[in-house]
Amino acid sequence: MSRVTEFPIERNVQLTNFQHLHHKYNIMKCLKSKYEGFKTPTNEQLMTYLNKQNQLKIVSEYRAANEKPVISLAALGKWLGEHSKIPDDEHEVYVIMYNLNWGTSPNFCFAITTKHLLKFCIDAQNIVADTKNQLTWQGHSIVTVGTITKNNIFIPISMAVSTENKWHFFKMLFENLKQSVSSVHSKSMNPCVLVGDGSKNMQAAFKQVLGTESVVRVCWTVVKNEIEKKILELVDENYRKPLLQDVCVLRDAHSLELLNKGLEAFFVRYVTQKQFLIYFKQHWVEKNKNWYFGATGMAVAKETNETLYAFTKSIKDSNTFSDRLLLNEFLAAASCTVFKWSRYNTLASLSKFPNRILTVEDWKEAYTVYKTVPCSPFSGENNTDTYFTPTEVGNTLH
Repeated sequence: MSRVTEFPIERNVQLTNFQHLHHKYNIMKCLKSKYEGFKTPTNEQLMTYLNKQNQLKIVSEYRAANEKPVISLAALGKWLGEHSKIPDDEHEVYVIMYNLNWGTSPNFCFAITTKHLLKFCIDAQNIVADTKNQLTWQGHSIVTVGTITKNNIFIPISMAVSTENKWHFFKMLFENLKQSVSSVHSKSMNPCVLVGDGSKNMQAAFKQVLGTESVVRVCWTVVKNEIEKKILELVDENYRKPLLQDVCVLRDAHSLELLNKGLEAFFVRYVTQKQFLIYFKQHWVEKNKNWYFGATGMAVAKETNETLYAFTKSIKDSNTFSDRLLLNEFLAAASCTVFKWSRYNTLASLSKFPNRILTVEDWKEAYTVYKTVPCSPFSGENNTDTYFTPTEVGNTLH
């Protein structure tokens, strides 16, 4: 007596995927030829079964694509420990600080740099850092710390990763940067300005480590982006453009006294926009007042995070880091990135730029030279210089 194989009857599911239609009859034919006496399923039963299997496959592939790799604290701790020794090569990447917490809520933080990059801390008048640059690895912030020259060139100094952007992380970061400069170069790190995104944890840590006399300034780019959002939300359409223009005028105030006088006139002029004024007073007068250019003195007046944003955007656009990177892949990518920073950011190349902001006269003179010189000053095979710019590493001008 031949064996009769029953086809499982599934719940009827509305068919939304027709990709199996082309081989449905091939399946029927194969089943009949392989099993004698096979009880043929109905078309509805077969299509329901195939659709169910397809749905399970899609769910499985989605989970595989979206589940983050597990970070092994043991493996991370081993790598950090092995790379904590100060190397002989000034461009070799090493760990200047790390902390691993094995408690009920495991967390970690670490920072890497090179001896060469630490040189830029010695004469740096400002430190620029941002927690909103959208560089992440497995959901954890990648914080780039650097300095900005008077010619608005961003120089990266260290890359740090943390599961939590809390006060103790920034305190450890600034402390170890300061100690590393002292131990490696026997020099002191005394920046007087922090240009950041308004993070209170970062500001408090900076002041504690580098002195209460230091000035913390909120980056104008951050302020402008936040204010523009609120203007669209809270301000009448007819007032939006002039209000933003007046905020830009306040930004250019070169002293606190001038800013206060400007604020008085600003609040009188836009008295009808009560909701916006409440927001503006709370966030940009009472909590974060140091967003105007004169807050840090005119010598370092116009540093913003714009060049940092351009710098980190170039990293993001290059897909250097991804939430899907495994631990060893990320550590290799991070080390390679910091190594490139160190190699391309040479003190010699920076000396090509004058240590002052270009004036209108400078541009006029350059244009006059351009009009009189028949060929490009960079022409010629042997006349090649490599420059470092905020948006790309290693631009070569011929």
